[in-house]
Amino acid sequence: MGATSTQAAASTDKGATWQSALIPDALDFWALDAQRAWLVTGFTGATRLRVTTTGPGGFAVAATQVPGTVAFVRFFGPAVGVAIDNVPPGASSWPLYRTTDGGQSWQPLATAPALVAGAQPSACTLLGNDLWVATTTGQLLHTADAGLTWVSINTPQALTQVSFRDSQHGLALGASPTRSLYRTVDGGATWVLASPAGLRRLRALAAVPGTTGTYLSVGSTLDNANDTNGTARTADDGQTWQDLGGPIALSSVVANSAGQAWASQSYSGIIQQFAGAALPTTTARPPAVAAAYPNPTTGRVQLPTAGPYQTVVVYDAMGRQCRTAALAATETSLDLGSLGAGLYVLRFGGGTAAPQQQPVVVAP
Repeated sequence: MGATSTQAAASTDKGATWQSALIPDALDFWALDAQRAWLVTGFTGATRLRVTTTGPGGFAVAATQVPGTVAFVRFFGPAVGVAIDNVPPGASSWPLYRTTDGGQSWQPLATAPALVAGAQPSACTLLGNDLWVATTTGQLLHTADAGLTWVSINTPQALTQVSFRDSQHGLALGASPTRSLYRTVDGGATWVLASPAGLRRLRALAAVPGTTGTYLSVGSTLDNANDTNGTARTADDGQTWQDLGGPIALSSVVANSAGQAWASQSYSGIIQQFAGAALPTTTARPPAVAAAYPNPTTGRVQLPTAGPYQTVVVYDAMGRQCRTAALAATETSLDLGSLGAGLYVLRFGGGTAAPQQQPVVVAP
């Protein structure tokens, strides 16, 4: 109906300003951090993988291309990544490729799951070393070891959105017009139909990583006559939803473990940031815990002794789990320097008290 253009953009000040570079025909995008990112461009039948190590202005065609036509590319770290291809005619197993050298070479997986007839990849979700790929026929692909091995799961219906708050707990939206809500507590192996109370939204779903049950949903009447515009939030794994209002039609939402969240408007390219935190307010105060220090740090932080908390999990600013450590009877240290400069969240848990979070800045 007219001319369109797509672009990749990056912000280093929480969205106040943006650095953008026009990238035509963008199909899929994955950023590991502010500098390293991968982009799939082209159209069905002919795709190109592009990569940058210098931010959005540095995209160039990758020296080694993934065979076939790529639907999604995801990286678990600087070296290890996977590519999920659109299924070509006559295929009997899923066209999955893996790299261990940052995309310099790609190897097909000999143990890829068998295909369900007519299936195509439709959505994917990465958290830590777990990746879930939803398909158009209700087949869900899952890897728990960064793409090395995969299992195939049959879901009650095709899923349009799959979101996990940790490796075991997740919610999903079905492909029916009412976008039925499903819940899993075993990493996606089984799904139970939920009967949620309150006004939830049907367009997109995002977990707040590291929480005990917080998700956001956004909606758009432009996409679904059963939907309403705006945002909703749940703090109990989708059982009840709080209407956060908003007259704007929204198409996507993302949240990180620090409680920050962003949503995009349908068809406009406008990005909105939550004015507060995505985490629900509560009158209960978490028990005091000795903070990790120094903060900011150049790499190593001192951890508190074990007490109400037994473990600490490190998440990056995008909510990806980076590291786990056990708290000892005496004060110990944790090296964050190898993760690179940036904002991280330490989540203390595993004990008798409710989990508690502490943002930590790693200086260059």
